[in-house]
Order: sequence, then structure tokens, then C-alpha cells
Amino acid sequence: MARTIIKDAALSIPINGSVTRKYGVPDLKDYSTMAEMVRRILIVLINANPTKHIIVTAHEKYDRPNENDAPGTESLVGPELSGQLFTAAPSMFDFVLRLRTRNLLRNPADPKSRFAQRFFQTNQEPGIIAKCRATVNGKALLDREEVFDLESGAGSFPVILNKLKEGYNGKE
Repeated sequence: MARTIIKDAALSIPINGSVTRKYGVPDLKDYSTMAEMVRRILIVLINANPTKHIIVTAHEKYDRPNENDAPGTESLVGPELSGQLFTAAPSMFDFVLRLRTRNLLRNPADPKSRFAQRFFQTNQEPGIIAKCRATVNGKALLDREEVFDLESGAGSFPVILNKLKEGYNGKE
């Protein structure tokens, strides 16, 4: 949505002196406009109905420091959102899951048994924006990596939701 609808809406707002906008390339002012539009939509979604579950997806963005940043500034991996929403949007949510893949072998003796395993990273590591606020007695209710498998349904929204409910009800 941020790459298409919101970008088009921001570019439709007239600005004097912009050379790049006529080619569909946002100007510096447009990025703050897009960030504000996304922020307003997120606030409406979050405040809409507290009994509903909201899933927001975003492409992954690598925010690397440039030569003007302070020495020792680390690179960050987070959602591809405009401006300060890169770090602000994840703070609005209880869960920020990062979908990852890795190659594994079903049979270690057979290299042809290689497959791509998908998993959600739920823990924050240096430079990675991912988190799980669901804890009971200081113990996280989700594993550091929740395997996502389309065939078995593992890692799907209903499975993760049931795991959280069981954890909060003391069945885990």
C-alpha cells in the first residue's frame, strides 16, 4: 500500500519547484507526507476494534548508515516504511515477526533432499527489528523461531493464536 496507493496520493498533492515528481519519483517532502499518511492509517486500524486482530505486512528494508552518520552506527533491518515509521511503526504492535528462509536437508545423506524452510523470527537481535511481547512469568510464549509450513499449517495465524491463548491460560 505504501509503495502504490499512498505514494500516488502523496504525489497528487501539488508542490512548487519539484523536478522529479513529474516522473513519478517522490521528492524529499513527499516522504514525510507518505509517512504521515501511513501513520494515520495505522492509528485508525489500531484503535478500530480492540477485540480484532490486525496483521500488517511490509517488505524488508535494510537501513545502512551513510558516511554522514556517527561512527559505529549499526545497520538495521525492519519494515519498508517511509521516514521515521521504519522504527516507529513496529513499536505500535505487540508482535513483529520477520519471515526468513534457510536451506535444509530432509535426509543428511542425500543432497537432493534439500528444501527451503520458512520460519518467523520472533526475537530482537542486534540490528533486527523483531519482537514478541507475549510473556507469562518472564517466559516468552513464542519460540525464538516459529517454523512456518503451508502443508501442515504450522506457523499460521490460527496456530500461533492458539499457542498464545494456551500459554496465557496456563496450558503450556
